[in-house]
Amino acid sequence: LAYFGVENPDYYQIKSHRLPGQPDWRVVKSFPLTPGIYAISATLLQSIGTQTTGPWNQTFEKSYWSSLKNIETYNRSLTDPSAHAALLKQYPRSFWESEYTIYEKLRFGRLCAWLRQHRPPDDHVGYSILIWRLDAAEINAALTGPPVELAPAPLRR
Repeated sequence: LAYFGVENPDYYQIKSHRLPGQPDWRVVKSFPLTPGIYAISATLLQSIGTQTTGPWNQTFEKSYWSSLKNIETYNRSLTDPSAHAALLKQYPRSFWESEYTIYEKLRFGRLCAWLRQHRPPDDHVGYSILIWRLDAAEINAALTGPPVELAPAPLRR
């Protein structure tokens, strides 16, 4: 669930994994994107008010792959206590918490870019929350396939 608003889904007994929203008040918890039902507000789908504002571009793409590589390095270290300790000595836990937050927002932006270009929603709630039923192949295409929306890097002033 990713939505633009301040209501707490728990109050309405909506059980979900929280994707980045606006405002992003949730506690970031590591979880893979898996097959299932994805509910995303129309505003966030268009990347309004998100870290990846505008079309998916070369800067976002480069940052996404760099961040993904860092997260994979961290996750591999979890199976080796000495490697994990060495990694935390080199980069403190606060670095990894920040890196995961960045990765998660970039991952969400890449998913939204894919959804915008690939297919319309399967359903909607009041025209503001769009619903997709995504399978493993679609999630894999969105997160690891060639970007279907890739604008040039924005000019810096």
